[in-house]
Amino acid sequence: MSLFAMVEGISLQLRKELLRLNKLGQVYLTLDEEFILSEVEIRLDKGKAKRALKRYPTEELFLYTIHCYAKHLSRTEEVGSVLGDKGKDAFKAAAKKRHSLTHPKTSEDTQVSDSEWKMARAAWAWYHQLYVALLNGNILEEMPDKE
Repeated sequence: MSLFAMVEGISLQLRKELLRLNKLGQVYLTLDEEFILSEVEIRLDKGKAKRALKRYPTEELFLYTIHCYAKHLSRTEEVGSVLGDKGKDAFKAAAKKRHSLTHPKTSEDTQVSDSEWKMARAAWAWYHQLYVALLNGNILEEMPDKE
């Protein structure tokens, strides 16, 4: 659960950064990208457009955010190899387990087996590798050396 709390927080910050860069004209998001990254849905209500919050599954929104960030900040090649890794399957399975822990329907849903712990560790390793691939050359290299 802690892994996905961090994923949600990082994903939110990446979305905010992309939206900020778009507003400044430093990247050019499509309307679809802007709406999804903003988690906005437009609805018609009595002939008027109304904006509403649109919730997406955590892992799907995270992966979409990663694709957008990589695309607009020239990290597609570095991130692409990690996204194709089998660790992504562990990440998706860990997200499913996290959902069952958060919203249990049976007593088994509240238990974590040894194999699920291994899966969660594989998901964390994949996430870490992806995050480094995403940011290396941008934020990580721009940080000043501390002496």
